[in-house]
Amino acid sequence: MKIYKNNLIYNLLLKYVLFGYNFAFSKISIKGTENIPTDGAVIFAPNHTNAFMDAFTVLKVAKSPVVFVARADVFRNPIAAKIFNFFKIMPIMRMRDGRENLKKNDQIMQTAVEVLRHKVPFGIFCEGTHRMKHSILPLVKGIFRIALQADEALKGEMPVYIVPIGIEYGSYTRYRSTISVQVGEAFNVSEFNIQHKDKTQPELMNIMREELSSRISSLYHCVPDNEDYEAILDLCYLYNNAQFTMHNSQYEEARDVAFDHRLFIDKGQKILNSKSPYETMQKNRQTVSELLQLKATNPTEYQALISKAHQFATLRRKLNISDETLYNQPTAKTLIIRILTLIITLPYFLFSAIIDLPVSLITWLLFHFIIEDGAMKNSLRLAIILLVYPLIFTTLTIFLFITSYSLFPIPYSLSLILLALPANCFVHFYAKQIRLLRSDYKYLTCKELRVWN
Repeated sequence: MKIYKNNLIYNLLLKYVLFGYNFAFSKISIKGTENIPTDGAVIFAPNHTNAFMDAFTVLKVAKSPVVFVARADVFRNPIAAKIFNFFKIMPIMRMRDGRENLKKNDQIMQTAVEVLRHKVPFGIFCEGTHRMKHSILPLVKGIFRIALQADEALKGEMPVYIVPIGIEYGSYTRYRSTISVQVGEAFNVSEFNIQHKDKTQPELMNIMREELSSRISSLYHCVPDNEDYEAILDLCYLYNNAQFTMHNSQYEEARDVAFDHRLFIDKGQKILNSKSPYETMQKNRQTVSELLQLKATNPTEYQALISKAHQFATLRRKLNISDETLYNQPTAKTLIIRILTLIITLPYFLFSAIIDLPVSLITWLLFHFIIEDGAMKNSLRLAIILLVYPLIFTTLTIFLFITSYSLFPIPYSLSLILLALPANCFVHFYAKQIRLLRSDYKYLTCKELRVWN
């Protein structure tokens, strides 16, 4: 079957995966879907930080089948190749696959054009690889070759668009974290070609690469990938909290610089905690923008601030204090509330942990003995949940039905099944409370960090 053809089994699985996707995050914010064109061929171009979860996110945005490309070496096994083809994933050759194999891309390009001609969206992770960082890699040329070749083949039939997508995760490895997705304004390749008809194809691709990189990086919390990366990240986290100041004389110089550029707020003033992942992302972007402006206008002051942030970031990571602690700025009251929450909900956690045990065990075994890439964690965890939980609930239902006349009367059996439904979500909620309790305590008892608050 052609890769763009409609497939009933695929469509049912897609609906199931998107249903499960809703439970993979505690908060989901998707903006800008109105920017997806309906009058032409669409190529989605997201940033790539979280392996298959990025692909699931594109499917969530598109709400329809999307054909993706993946590196060719994963298609070497014939069975794997058939599975990838079923899930609408095509191979693409890279230089590392051998110069002689690059010729195979001609056929792949033709298939891509055929997909777009049938108005099935195409998804290309144009950074070429995934990386768990709030920054963007140089874009590879494959997406532009496909777009230009499609425009040449479809000229007169429909326009070709590249749609940038910015994906921002609250955590790359923590399940049930948050996600902000922003779809940017579509890049009309057909119009661009007409406007630059005097350019050669390499020139066109270079201009397109610069433009698309700029558009993608403007849609999420993108931090320059240099020696100041971690310091800037921590400044963003601190700026996002409810109230922030520095009151130690050692930090007066950096504090004064910060006040001038609105990077830190006096205790008498407030910045409300972000209500959504999108608002958090926007505040982080604003902080990065102000820092870069400060660096350009006054490098000396920028360096005074960033050197203090480096000290903070180094110590914070050494103590393994969560960025969520910085966002929320805990107090003694926060610790008490967390402890009481953990005590009160302990019985339900133990019940949920038993229900979730198969998923937890499989996940632990995979990531301790087989899979080393942390970026795979959340996408594989979602896949495991989607595969295992139907078996768990089927087994539980059969067991309760068999024992309904001896151990558990039917009303109790139904209650147990209902209580088991949110088990996976609650297990992750409880684990998060334990993690944050430990992190908050370390933060509150570390005087070297507290001088920043």
